[in-house]
Order: sequence, then structure tokens, then C-alpha cells
Amino acid sequence: MQATNKRSKTDFTYKMKGESLEKVSHQPYLGVELCNNMKYNLHIDQTCKKASRVLGFLKRNLKHCPPSVKERAYTSLVRPKLEYCSTVWNPHTNNNINKLESVQKNAARFVLNKPHDYKKPDSTTEMVKHLNWETLDQRRKISDVILLYKVVHHLIIVPIQHHPNMAEIKSTRHSHAWKLQTIWTNVNVYKYSFFPRTIILWNQLPPPVIAVPELDAFKVAVREYTKLPQNFTVYIRLFF
Repeated sequence: MQATNKRSKTDFTYKMKGESLEKVSHQPYLGVELCNNMKYNLHIDQTCKKASRVLGFLKRNLKHCPPSVKERAYTSLVRPKLEYCSTVWNPHTNNNINKLESVQKNAARFVLNKPHDYKKPDSTTEMVKHLNWETLDQRRKISDVILLYKVVHHLIIVPIQHHPNMAEIKSTRHSHAWKLQTIWTNVNVYKYSFFPRTIILWNQLPPPVIAVPELDAFKVAVREYTKLPQNFTVYIRLFF
């Protein structure tokens, strides 16, 4: 597989022990479907299908169970499939975001035992809120920030050449000592990759959150901070 986003592609033939290797447009690697156009549309489609199949199994077998059992089944068997390795493929298009959210909304209907009624439609968005579930989009942003925290504090091994650079500190009310240099690019494949997209959100975190010295405490602090909708609204406005 040759991965590039260039319009003009150079065709190579790769060989191993004298045999030409088969050319493919996509290939799974460690559970993530990689495509030669460097996009994750196919992976997201496959993820939604896998999660929906498991959700369908739960619907058939837990139909008469109480909501608490259904919710536990969803959060332990379905949602992890929707979030596996999301820091790699976190989508930025509304189409892909909505595909993933639709699976969770379907699960909310299942948990609350509210079948489709086309004569009297109800809001699955409100069902998700009623269950106090974070949107999957919000959960992915939190996962991004937590992973960046691990990188910045050297809690995971990342080659030093890939570490983000610290930004010049300006004395303002919202500045903090852990601000990182924003990575600007016009190429969407890079613009919406992990470091460029997450650094913008990271820099918007307030000093009391960013300065938390322990990982577990940081996870709690960032989740409490993101419960305020306007905080992620700022991120969305700046980034998109």
C-alpha cells in the first residue's frame, strides 16, 4: 500500500524475495484500518458496523433487563469499540462524527426502552443527556488531551523529535507554563492529526487544570472542566 494525498502519484512495485507484492488500497494495522488516501472514513464505517452488531446482540438478549444492566452492557461492550485508538482517527467532519454519535443515540433508546415511534418522534439527543452520557466527540477530545498530558510529562515513550515545542510564555490571565507552540498547516490530513488538533485544545485549558501534577487527578480535573459546554465551544470556534 502506498499512502499519499498527492494528486500526482508515483507508482512503485515492491518486491520481496523476487516476488511482487500485491497492491491494496487499505490494510488493517493494530486494529485500525489504514487507507492509501490517509483518511479514516473506511475505519469509521467499519467501527460503526461492528459496534452496531454488538448493540443488536444486546437488544435481542437483554430486552427485558433493567436500564442499569443495559447501560452497563453498552458502556463495557459497545462504547469501547467506538473509541478504540480514537486518538489516531478522531474525525473532524460532521458526517463521520454523526455516524458515531448515531450508534450511541441508538444505545440510549435501547437503555431507556423507547422504541421508534414515527407518529410521535422523540429526541435521542435528549435521551443521551438524560442518561448523563458525554457525547462521543467530547470523550474523544478528553482522550486527546489526556494522551498529550502523558507525552508532555514523559509518561509514555515518544521519540524526542516528535515532541511538541513549548510556546513563549506571555503574562496573561489565561496563560500557563505548559503552553505549546501551535502547529499551523493548510493540509487537512496533518491539520486534523493528533498534535496539531490537540495542542489547540491543550492551550485553552485553564492554569488550575493544566498544573495538576498527577495523571489521575488531571483526568478528573479535565472532565470537570469540560462539563461546561462553553469551554469546548471556544475550542470548536478556534479550530474550525
